[in-house]
Amino acid sequence: TRKKRKMLHINPRSIQIPQSGLFDCDDIVDSNDLYSSDEFRMYDFKVRRCARGRAHDWTDCPYAHPGEKARRRDPRKFHYAGTPCPDFKKDGHCDKADGCEFAHGVFESWLHPQRYRTQACKDGLDCRRRVCFFAHTPEQLRVVSPKKSSIDTYDGSPMRRMKNGSSNGLFMDSSPKSILAPWAEYEISPPVSPD
Repeated sequence: TRKKRKMLHINPRSIQIPQSGLFDCDDIVDSNDLYSSDEFRMYDFKVRRCARGRAHDWTDCPYAHPGEKARRRDPRKFHYAGTPCPDFKKDGHCDKADGCEFAHGVFESWLHPQRYRTQACKDGLDCRRRVCFFAHTPEQLRVVSPKKSSIDTYDGSPMRRMKNGSSNGLFMDSSPKSILAPWAEYEISPPVSPD
């Protein structure tokens, strides 16, 4: 005989979505998990090929699949900016393909190391996106230094300052200072981002 199943009613407001907002294919990922780290999202999310042999929902999987629009080039191997490609933006195609110096699609653009979490999320702690490109707290906000023209460019370190010729050798202003403006002064995330 066949058992009758009971319907389980859950109030959607009682479900807690982790702050990281990212789901694994099989279950919710803890905010300390590999998949929710900045490193994973910038360099592996939709870059590394999925090794799963069975069919599954690509939108819930953090890895790349053949023909998937969210697939990204590895920013460590392909040298492109986080700036959207004008040709790709126009009609979803770029003749330069992987050789293009610009980002193809929102995932390549906003998960690029020069852009990821460099702006505040418009929803802040109320954000419920599975993958959000923006910072939800001041601690999540990433400060990206501009590209250096050479390895010997001064980077703010006291040792480098001495090497580059501090006039008196004293470090009068070597105590740490915040380079961040108050949280409210940061640019708010654009109004539309993929859910």
